[in-house]
Amino acid sequence: MDYDDDYPTCERTRATLRIYPGTHAPEYVTRLLSIRPTSTQCVGDQINKYRECTINGWFLTTEDAVDSLDSRRHIDWLLDKLDNKMHDLDGLRNDGGKIDIACSWYSVSGHGGPTISPKQSMRLANLGIDLWFDVYFFPDDEVANDSSISPEGAA
Repeated sequence: MDYDDDYPTCERTRATLRIYPGTHAPEYVTRLLSIRPTSTQCVGDQINKYRECTINGWFLTTEDAVDSLDSRRHIDWLLDKLDNKMHDLDGLRNDGGKIDIACSWYSVSGHGGPTISPKQSMRLANLGIDLWFDVYFFPDDEVANDSSISPEGAA
């Protein structure tokens, strides 16, 4: 695949593998996949002053790991981590777990959008992983200051 790491219509992008392992603790996912997560959340964790987390979660993000404006590179980085793990992912789903990849994509000038390849679509389908995008069209000054949006926001 030909990546375009300087993707001209993209200000920034990231992708996060999100695994909600049902009743299993996030540490179970770490042991099962032999992958260290970027972050986790457990039922009962304090989200803020007024709310507690109501679902266990395990997250691996490309934010500090992949230096590219091409979402395809971010998605492939995550999919490469899951090579030979289809059986483990199926086991998590059979135990009530949910798995997806959430991508954030920020436009430079209010147009354009991310791309995925047919090969990625096949890999996602073979692993049974949904892919979704949050696409943002902010004026330039707002993009640089927006740190409030996180694909890990399930509570």
